[in-house]
Amino acid sequence: YCRIKAHRKGKLRFFAGSDEAMLVWLDGKKVHDFGGRRHCEPHSDHFELNLEKGDNSLLIKVAQSDGDWKWGFAHAPPRTDAIVQRP
Repeated sequence: YCRIKAHRKGKLRFFAGSDEAMLVWLDGKKVHDFGGRRHCEPHSDHFELNLEKGDNSLLIKVAQSDGDWKWGFAHAPPRTDAIVQRP
């Protein structure tokens, strides 16, 4: 779980990967669902999230059946007009 603080409303591109299933919720709404089995690759999934100005709650659940437990989640590099900026 984390909070993403957006300076304005807009879309932000994300990349994700997991060793098994991954679910992602933004502000209580399911925004991504991979329910299968796989090996973790850093950019297996890519999608955009619609952020509201201010705090946005992000929750990620990764399921594991057997073997290694791995996952990764990142957003695209900020631009000069980015809706989120590094602290």
